[in-house]
Amino acid sequence: MKDLLESGEPGQPLREIKVLIAVPEEYLGASTGELQLLDGWITSMEAHQSSVVLAATLPAANYSSVTSAGRSSTAGRGRVDLAEG
Repeated sequence: MKDLLESGEPGQPLREIKVLIAVPEEYLGASTGELQLLDGWITSMEAHQSSVVLAATLPAANYSSVTSAGRSSTAGRGRVDLAEG
């Protein structure tokens, strides 16, 4: 690792995954904030009755963190699933 940092050469690109995050509307701000902290970005947003479904992309290494953060920031009412495709 030290050799790679000293050489200035780029390393392997991060593997990214796509996720769908369903959250109640009242927790939308907290959920998007958590997503940003985990280096994720929202690609689309859809409203469904009293919830919002976010399509997002994030580094694969942060997937387990986003699932636990999604539950904690929504008092257990949010859900994170891998997106198809």
